[in-house]
Amino acid sequence: MRSVRLLAEPRCGDLQDIFDELGRGASYGASTTHLGKLLPRIEGGGGGGCPVLVLGISRLCYVEDE
Repeated sequence: MRSVRLLAEPRCGDLQDIFDELGRGASYGASTTHLGKLLPRIEGGGGGGCPVLVLGISRLCYVEDE
């Protein structure tokens, strides 16, 4: 039996807003490295039955230099 356990809110798409503000949004578009695309693949068995550790970087991790 497959079990997916989320320990935190999976949506980290808010980081894209920071990239857009920095003028780098086009370099970091939606891909499988974004949690919104990655989680459905894992939940669908994309890990092949192996344990998968997924970390997401959110806006809270960004500190702007002054």
